[in-house]
Amino acid sequence: MTEHAKLRLEFAFVNVMNHLNLGNPDLKITNVNNPSQGLCGFGCISTAQGLFSFSGSARQGQFDARIDF
Repeated sequence: MTEHAKLRLEFAFVNVMNHLNLGNPDLKITNVNNPSQGLCGFGCISTAQGLFSFSGSARQGQFDARIDF
């Protein structure tokens, strides 16, 4: 009786280049957009997505190893 073993390695990365992911723009049409007064209105993006949100997270990597026999 003989057995064969296989080693399987997997690597998965999210946001490898560590790019900034901007937040959603302001969608209220009634908000005034006047940068000289410090007002950021319709269409303005003033935030970045959070560290722990799925699509806006920081660089992450995962390594898996599996032996089948």
